[in-house]
Amino acid sequence: MSLTLGTDRARLSKRHGATSVMAYRDMGYLPQALNNFIVRLGWSSGDQEIFSTEELIQKFSLEHVGKSAGVFNVEKLNWLNAHYIKEESDEHLAQLVIPFLHKKGYTLDGSLDLVKVVKGFKERSKTLDEMADKASFYFKDTLEYDPDAAAKFLTARCSMYLPRCYNMLKAAGRQMRRSWRRCSSECRRSADSRSSSSPRATVSP
Repeated sequence: MSLTLGTDRARLSKRHGATSVMAYRDMGYLPQALNNFIVRLGWSSGDQEIFSTEELIQKFSLEHVGKSAGVFNVEKLNWLNAHYIKEESDEHLAQLVIPFLHKKGYTLDGSLDLVKVVKGFKERSKTLDEMADKASFYFKDTLEYDPDAAAKFLTARCSMYLPRCYNMLKAAGRQMRRSWRRCSSECRRSADSRSSSSPRATVSP
């Protein structure tokens, strides 16, 4: 493998961040993302960036190992990891995120459907640790607000409009449910109409 550099083109060292695979695992990076990323540091196969393990075994050859130094770009690693998180099943992802929730001091007592939780965050999480952070409000009795945002928006004047906003959102939810039921009924009627009006095949005696 060729020499690996940091984004500043200096030789990769601890000052660039974690340098061991185990450290990246503890930061919430998936094995397949790290494997894909490390292989691509010194090897290429056209413009393809994402490889399954089977593809790497099939396509890898020494002829395509680069001679120039590779750059350890954490943004690219984050992009790859986000891709593999999206590819994971919700059930498996729920199991993977548990140690990161425990590390943050959260206790799972079975009352929370963790599969549904990760399903809501998998599309916008770069690491398992980030996913655990996003899910933190499920485990807290009180919500924490950004001080600057709270000072700007949580004022006495704004509080006057909160009941109205709540009622508007509640009414919108009811309207959406009615619209959905109406649309479903129309689709069923349309399907029944096409079925009854379609010509039937006849069998000659």
